[in-house]
Amino acid sequence: MQVKAAIARPTPGEVLPAGKPYRIFGAAWTGESAIAKVEISTDGGTTWASAKLLDKPENFTWCLWEYPWNAPEKPGPARFMVRATDTAGRTQQVERDGDRRSYMINHIVPVHATIR
Repeated sequence: MQVKAAIARPTPGEVLPAGKPYRIFGAAWTGESAIAKVEISTDGGTTWASAKLLDKPENFTWCLWEYPWNAPEKPGPARFMVRATDTAGRTQQVERDGDRRSYMINHIVPVHATIR
């Protein structure tokens, strides 16, 4: 099983209040090792920040994470990305591996939302 993190909130297309705090959260998982860290980007991958792991990372187990974020005052589109790294040093890929077709998708899947 490849290392993977996913965003549960915000959901795709969600409208977020401008200038307000918002809790971004989701889950990460991997196979024979444990999740070492989860990083979140709130600007489409330009910058990355550490998310807080909410569970004790263990092998073969999902690990919940969260990131407190303050939405900008200016309305507009937002693009969120998350990536995980496991204790074996493997980091989630940015690009999809075409050899896997639709099986074992572990690349970063951005979530698009709107600030309003």
